[in-house]
Amino acid sequence: GEQTGTLREVLADEAQRLVNESSNVQLLGLSAGNSLLWLAVVGTIMTSVVTFLMVFIIPKFKRIFEDFGTELPAITVRLLDISDFTIAFGGVLFLPVLGCVASIVFLRVYTSYQRITRGSPPLAEHWPRFWVPEVLRMLSITAAAGQPLPQTLHSIISDLRPGKAATALSGARYRMDTGQDAAEAMLSEKLISKREAAFLQASVRNGHLDWGLRHLGHAIEIKRLRWIKRLAMLIEPAVILIAGIFVGFVVIAMFLPLIKLLNDLS
Repeated sequence: GEQTGTLREVLADEAQRLVNESSNVQLLGLSAGNSLLWLAVVGTIMTSVVTFLMVFIIPKFKRIFEDFGTELPAITVRLLDISDFTIAFGGVLFLPVLGCVASIVFLRVYTSYQRITRGSPPLAEHWPRFWVPEVLRMLSITAAAGQPLPQTLHSIISDLRPGKAATALSGARYRMDTGQDAAEAMLSEKLISKREAAFLQASVRNGHLDWGLRHLGHAIEIKRLRWIKRLAMLIEPAVILIAGIFVGFVVIAMFLPLIKLLNDLS
């Protein structure tokens, strides 16, 4: 804002963005990061319970049926095989499981730290598309003030870490300096799609480039939030379904022999 003479507009826009951030959190609901953390907690609890059953309960269960001389159902035999494998290689399997849980927790904490300290998730400097909504919003302010767009891109690039995003924005800035319009420059650097470029070009023909830039940036951001929300909503039922199938397998494998034993004894 200071470098392009639009400090007042940028401050007002940033204040509005911070106000809207809470509504974006409500739209997002359970975030993908929180879903992964939830997955790690549920997985740890399930692994602990199943390990306890396989180590302390199932061997005694197996001994009971061997003493009665009862033939076990196939599903129970499969569970016993899994139990024997877990007991034999439990130490080897524990480390990968612990590593996965620790990695998920670390990723969640590190992502939050990066967002707080740098305003972006890890590796965002290698994801040019991540910065497009913010770039379009800043360009819209510059266009409304009648200031040159390349100067705004230069200000944004100076705050980015080296990576694909900075390279793509630098390329777009160079193209704008050589005479290409904003839509063509960003399309050439694959920052926007052909459809989005056509929308911006239509807004230029109508004399409302500032409105087109702002509207497109908002649309891209909302679309991204919706996709993240859908991903987060899929994780929870998927985990519940997998856990339900496994719990059902264990329950059937442990109680089906009891029914068979009662029938044999009667």
